[in-house]
Amino acid sequence: MRSRAARVRVAAGAFAALGLAAPQSALGAPPPAARQVRISASQALALGAQREAAGDTRTATLIYRELMLDRAPAVRAEAHFRLAKLLTAAGKLTEAAVELRRVIDEQPDASAVRIGLAQ
Repeated sequence: MRSRAARVRVAAGAFAALGLAAPQSALGAPPPAARQVRISASQALALGAQREAAGDTRTATLIYRELMLDRAPAVRAEAHFRLAKLLTAAGKLTEAAVELRRVIDEQPDASAVRIGLAQ
């Protein structure tokens, strides 16, 4: 099932993570620090994971929050789940539990999430 493209603000360096050439101005100058691009939900999830791995949890959080607006329930559930993992790592357990409950709202059969909430 194909979902709508996610709109995400990304740093110019993140274009490379998506396999895209960073845009150049007419004068050949580098692009501004942030640009708005349209990417698919799967690309946004990959970018979020890449930003997490780089330690950029702020950008990963922004990406996941944008994906929570997607029309596909599976995409929304994955975004809530990934945000819950970030919140857990930051010690924000109450907020993480809220996100995990939202996963269950989207996907009632998500047994791994139910186990995570029980812990």
